[in-house]
Amino acid sequence: MRILTVDEIKLLSPVFKNALNYHWIQCTINTLDMGGEYNSITPAGVIYFSRHIYCDDFSKNQDIDQQWTFVHEVMHAWQWQHGTYAVYKAIGLAFKFGTKYDPDAYPYDLMQGKKLTDYNIEQQASIIADYWWLDTQKLAPKKNNNKQATKSDYMDLIDQLQKSGTPISKFDQIPI
Repeated sequence: MRILTVDEIKLLSPVFKNALNYHWIQCTINTLDMGGEYNSITPAGVIYFSRHIYCDDFSKNQDIDQQWTFVHEVMHAWQWQHGTYAVYKAIGLAFKFGTKYDPDAYPYDLMQGKKLTDYNIEQQASIIADYWWLDTQKLAPKKNNNKQATKSDYMDLIDQLQKSGTPISKFDQIPI
């Protein structure tokens, strides 16, 4: 188990700003293969990375797809810190999508006036990771159904994220 490195925090802070307590986040390996061998999962704010992508510092990882997954999973930690217990939400998505959870729970369409919290937990995490992807890698979004979306299309949602306030959940709390 490890905490975020200084450089990982630098990678994340342009997106999350002060809406995330970086020092509460812990990272480890998904040794039980929860969700499958290649799955990373973030129950209760602790990120369990697939053994195939875990590394000691994602900011130094040359695989940008793995960095996208890192940002995606950190968004699940943000959800936890802001009172959403992602495991409960994921169970609901599993009932909705069944065996098609991945890939069906992740794609999204940006809708004018829609709040970040109107999207499901996987879409929220994909939106934030796609914004990071567009901002840093200058590549088409991975999960947006509109591959022509630009960074400016995300700004209302990023603004909501950055103004979401001080984190409220600690690792020993389970929101009801």
